[in-house]
Amino acid sequence: MAPSKALALAALILAALAGVADASRTLKQGCTSTGIQPFPGALPYNYKCVGDISIGANVTCSGEEACYASDDSTCSGEAIECPPTGASPTPSPTPSPTPAPTLYQSPTPALTPTPTPTPSLPSVENMKYKAYLKGKKQLPTKIVTKTWGWGWFEWSDNSTMATITVEVKNAVDVFSAHLQFCSANCSGPILVTVFDFTNDTEEAAFFNGSITTSVTVDLADFPSLVQVVLSGNAYINVNTKAYPSGEIRGQLMDTTPLPQTFVTVAAGIPELSIFATAVKAAQEIVAPASDPSTMATVFAPNNAAFETAAAALDISLADLLANTPLLTSILAYHIHAGEALLAAQVPPAPGTDISTLLPDPFNETRQLTLHLEAKVFGAMWQTVMVNDANVVRANILVQNGTGVIHIIDKVLIPPGYGPETVVSVASAIPELSIFVSAVSASGLILGPASDPFFRATVFAPNNAAWPTAAAALGMTIEELLADEPLLTAILAYHVHLGEALLASQVPPAPGADIKTLLTNSGLNIKTVETNSGSIVMINNKATIDPTNPDIDVNFGTSVIHIIDAVLFPPQATAIALALQG
Repeated sequence: MAPSKALALAALILAALAGVADASRTLKQGCTSTGIQPFPGALPYNYKCVGDISIGANVTCSGEEACYASDDSTCSGEAIECPPTGASPTPSPTPSPTPAPTLYQSPTPALTPTPTPTPSLPSVENMKYKAYLKGKKQLPTKIVTKTWGWGWFEWSDNSTMATITVEVKNAVDVFSAHLQFCSANCSGPILVTVFDFTNDTEEAAFFNGSITTSVTVDLADFPSLVQVVLSGNAYINVNTKAYPSGEIRGQLMDTTPLPQTFVTVAAGIPELSIFATAVKAAQEIVAPASDPSTMATVFAPNNAAFETAAAALDISLADLLANTPLLTSILAYHIHAGEALLAAQVPPAPGTDISTLLPDPFNETRQLTLHLEAKVFGAMWQTVMVNDANVVRANILVQNGTGVIHIIDKVLIPPGYGPETVVSVASAIPELSIFVSAVSASGLILGPASDPFFRATVFAPNNAAWPTAAAALGMTIEELLADEPLLTAILAYHVHLGEALLASQVPPAPGADIKTLLTNSGLNIKTVETNSGSIVMINNKATIDPTNPDIDVNFGTSVIHIIDAVLFPPQATAIALALQG
């Protein structure tokens, strides 16, 4: 295309996109404007013929059609300056021929060419717009036809070329197809010819059946083309002998595939709506789950599984989703990082173990694992077990297989993470084995200590403290553990109800008095500064182990402090009173 024509066409498009009108433009003889605009402020460039005007061999203008020749000669696509009615039109200089694809000057009167800076192209990677071509989309009247097709506009970021493809099915006497400029509610000028069987002659050749044709456009010749498509003001129009102004058409719409992530894929699956909500609520999980480059295998519990898990934890689903630490740990236990493991890769018994994102609570140098095992039923069907959960839908690929989601029917609760209890946590600590035996021997203490939602601060004497306490009472450890009333009173005296009080929250001397589970009894706790650092003292008799001061139970529901002495309540026995004195 000649530079002047490219500039004129670019100016036309930019003016329309900017909504700038030019009052000096007039219609050619024999045409009247319908006043249709593609959007507010743009020039009306849809025209209605007055009488019949030939715009090509065997093609007669009827109804709404762009009048782009000054007389009834064959349309050449040249720029024609439209004079006022009655004046003689003055054709613009004939441009030198250009190879296909032909970039046509606007069918409407051209603007006077003015230097127009080349607009910067938007940053769009692998942009793809698609049009569904149908007769019912034609204007001004819908056309009933069996002919249909597709159109595509493709362009890659920073490329100077764009590709336009038209595919027509059930074609009957098709002779041309064009990319044209207008919204879906109007008809406008030809911007790019995709194919034209007239071969610049008076006699058109017609095609029947199916056809797929592509052209490549140099964007340097048409710097505004990408913006036109992005703005939604581009459509594909296919012309036939029966309908020379267009039998089928369709607006180019964005079909550029967005990068997939675990969040977007899960959000599009109804039975994973709670899982998607859970992921978004866990900040440490949502970041990698929203990154399309994340390579992982995710076992996603379905909605029913989350509802069952909340009921088993004796909390509402809303409370479970609001408990961010618990939720984050549970979700991390469902993610295997570093590979997209398909169901077919899972071996049968004895199966295999895979790592998760969740650290082992008892050994943070390693990750917790999941056990996978394929269960084969007959010769044609198998399923995969994940711990004790079933994969109910497998191999949902994310970002072309970078990741994979398997839907499971159960929320997997990681060991040591919940529902934790004072007993279960203490049982995993070797130096509290006698304390656990004492709690197990007291029915009144064992009940709440086995409740995952028991909220308390527990001062647990270590193993070294119990022989000293038993000896002071004139008993063996076995005798003390067998004396349930005395044991219950002692243990109750080591439990502060209603809060998980951390060692760092204990005030300095004189400290604070706190109530215990034992009626009418309390403990004095205080932080004392020593040469070796701060220590927490209880009743001036016991100290909290400074190397392991806060042992979390069920994500902060309770806390255990290991202490180095057994505390005797004043009312326990006369012997205890004597020892206290």
